[in-house]
Formats: sequence, structure tokens, C-alpha cells
Amino acid sequence: MTERKTILVVDDDPDIRFFCTTVLGAAGYNVITADSGESGLEMAQAEKPDLVILDIIMEHLDSGYRVARALGRGVPIILFSSILNESDQVFDPDDLPVSAVVSKPISPKMLRDTVNQILNAGA
Repeated sequence: MTERKTILVVDDDPDIRFFCTTVLGAAGYNVITADSGESGLEMAQAEKPDLVILDIIMEHLDSGYRVARALGRGVPIILFSSILNESDQVFDPDDLPVSAVVSKPISPKMLRDTVNQILNAGA
């Protein structure tokens, strides 16, 4: 029996945390959540997830970027953003150790496919 992969969802929006937990839990993943960059970083260090889904803007404009930089390349990261429009983008995600950048809202299928692709690439 294969061990279930753990995904940490870090987002200040409870609806996004619920959505990810529901979709990815139904897909067979163990999902844990945090509601801020600080608590997400603490949880990532304590729980050692297989993948982190991280909102860019939480308690501070650059919270997600700070967490991504702190985590480095030790764990695959998917950045969620509602500001991916070129005119709105404040930071360059290409400068970060992330596996994917996804615009919100995201469909359940796209979420599952993105997570599966990243986790299977590392297998």
C-alpha cells in the first residue's frame, strides 16, 4: 500500500482552504491547512509536506513570496494568485523556487491535474 502524500494549503481565505481540502482529499491526498504565511511556514517545517499550495497575498502583500523563499527548493510549491494579470503583478514568480503559478479561481480538474503532474514528476 502506498503512503498518502501530504499537501499543505496556505491561504487566508477559508473558502479556498475548504475547496482544496475537499478536492484533494477526494483525490486521495492528506490535506493540512494554515491561514497565514507565518503559520504556514511553521506547519511546513513541522509536518514536512510533499507539496505546498501557497497564496501570494495574505496578511501582507508579499507573504506568499516570503514563505516560498524561506521554503526554498526543498518542497514543490504551487503559487495561487488572483493578480496574475501583467498590469497587476507586483513580483516576478520566475525569481522564486516554485513549480507552478496558477490563477484563481481554479477548477477542481485543473487543481488535481496540476498537483498530480508535480508530484508524479518528482516520483
